[in-house]
Amino acid sequence: ADVALVIPAEVDVFDEPDIIAAEPSPSVAPRKRSVLGSIFFGAFGVLVSLALGLWTAQLIRDLFARAEWLGWLAAGMAAIALLALLVILIRESLAIARLAEVEKLQKRAFDAIVRDDPKAARA
Repeated sequence: ADVALVIPAEVDVFDEPDIIAAEPSPSVAPRKRSVLGSIFFGAFGVLVSLALGLWTAQLIRDLFARAEWLGWLAAGMAAIALLALLVILIRESLAIARLAEVEKLQKRAFDAIVRDDPKAARA
């Protein structure tokens, strides 16, 4: 059973007067995003998705032509992959919804602190 020994430092950095009196650095506004960049990446993403879909469809057709069981195996794997993607998207959507609820709760707590309302803080 080791016992931790806490020894206070000789200089407390949080008691330094220049840190207390220092002005916070000015906040910098975030750069505005380019609309053209959003359009480009959106269109490129759709194009890549279409290419992957066509490639998968061609692969499944080729596998059916080679051997029927290979085609069914590939179709099943594609269905499993699509189902997994759907589950991932649903989970992420639910997580974003939970984050929105936490943000609302934080906003209500901050309002209760600002108004100094203990009843609202308990709710």
